[in-house]
Amino acid sequence: MRRPIPRTSMTRWWPAVKDSGIPTPKTKVVTIPNSLLIRMLDGKELPERHRDNLEFAANLIGYPLFLRTDMGAAKHNFSDTCYVPDAESLWQHVFNVIEGNEMEGMFGERDPHALVVREYIPLDYGFEAFNGLPIGRERRYFVRDGVVECHHSYWPPEAIASPTGNPSIEDWEPVLAALNDEPEEEVALLTARSETIGRMMGDYWSVDFMHGADGEWYLIDMADGDLSYHWPHEEGLLEVKCVNCGKVMGGEEELRKLLARGELVGLKATTHCRECRPDAADDDSTLPYKVAKDVLRRAVEEREQRR
Repeated sequence: MRRPIPRTSMTRWWPAVKDSGIPTPKTKVVTIPNSLLIRMLDGKELPERHRDNLEFAANLIGYPLFLRTDMGAAKHNFSDTCYVPDAESLWQHVFNVIEGNEMEGMFGERDPHALVVREYIPLDYGFEAFNGLPIGRERRYFVRDGVVECHHSYWPPEAIASPTGNPSIEDWEPVLAALNDEPEEEVALLTARSETIGRMMGDYWSVDFMHGADGEWYLIDMADGDLSYHWPHEEGLLEVKCVNCGKVMGGEEELRKLLARGELVGLKATTHCRECRPDAADDDSTLPYKVAKDVLRRAVEEREQRR
């Protein structure tokens, strides 16, 4: 039986978001049957029409370019996989990216159904790792049914410190910490963009952004939220978001999810921060910050008593 194409595939989500108005790299998706792509690992070339289609798309985008399949870029071996400097190296990189996808999904969960060529956008970055990959300001937002549940930087320190990280500078940790800082204005912007995408797509998604050297934030990837890497949360942490400015306020992890789904009796999923509350309309859809915090505190205490 043929495996259905998962919604994480770029062939599923890219057509829905490419005209959203949110900045994205220029992109061409070339659909190719999975069986033909996998045969390349046995040394068999793609049929001529598929080769012509990909080369035509690559020339339209221009070199250098960013290469991936619809399921991933194998970017942890950057210079040999997703970064394609010129036309002469294109097909070796295609082979390497497909091989990388298959190694990451040994049971077929990352089987590709397309090759994707994208505009290579220089990053605002601090150092390189993973065979030349620029490490910059990248973010991941989790959005469920149009509401951001949480967000974090893309690169945790343990990834850079891994045996394959090989950072280009010795004192990389403070540089990464600065890159991973998320100022309030950035959070407000990316929250709004993520929720725009979330309302368009519905359900639960991770949405990835990168900060280009030109100062723009680009939407670069999406995936099923339940299958996406999530930074471990400190026990007891909850993000309650101000509906006016996007500021994130403290609380508890499990309750945040209940809040976002409206499953706490008597408590709405939205609130305002102290700064925004004076200008906010009084209605039943929001709660003052202090009231929300008090309800959260009582719910935590009640849960602890039941243990």
